[in-house]
Amino acid sequence: LAGRVYAYRVVGQRGLELLDVELGTRKDLTQLGSHMHVWRRQGGGAGPLILLGSPSEHSYSSSKWGMMAAAAAGEAPERGWQAGEVRVMDPAAWGGRQVGGGEELAGLVRILSGMQSPGHFGRGLASSTATGDVWIGEPFGGGEAGRVYRWSADAAEPQCFGMADGGHARLGQTIRAASGAGVELLAVSAPHDSQFSRLAGSVLLMHSRAEPS
Repeated sequence: LAGRVYAYRVVGQRGLELLDVELGTRKDLTQLGSHMHVWRRQGGGAGPLILLGSPSEHSYSSSKWGMMAAAAAGEAPERGWQAGEVRVMDPAAWGGRQVGGGEELAGLVRILSGMQSPGHFGRGLASSTATGDVWIGEPFGGGEAGRVYRWSADAAEPQCFGMADGGHARLGQTIRAASGAGVELLAVSAPHDSQFSRLAGSVLLMHSRAEPS
């Protein structure tokens, strides 16, 4: 479950060509590549970046202890356990085969790290066409209540944008951004929300231009 990502080039209308690029990590149980998103940045002719989520990756920069017990030992998990990370990659730098992790990956622009164990930061990924911001879900944050973070390229760290009001809703499992008539909304899933019926789930619509909570 370490995860691996391969790159293809579209040839013609239906063909695919496998590039000599392989992105991996030396860590175990990261689920690297299980969640990916193409971030089409705004202005300045900037090319797209690729967000690679690894929601169960151990985050060594995490600063909070876990909310759940480790499955095997029945003890509190070590700091950063399954906190999750998001790698921001520039595909323009993929000139050859790359195997490894961390800063060894060609085209690595930034690593965004989850701050809670086991938050699963990076399970939901989306970007805004109106503001150019990136949206990141952390469905296990806050004791499985769930959080949504907002990040822009000029920000030091992602900021919490919204969170569920208690319970085990797992807000941020998936995120989609949609715009029309000058308004952009985020559709954020909370698959375990029980406000209407136990574990029935719900989808929240959030204004992307609102102030972070």
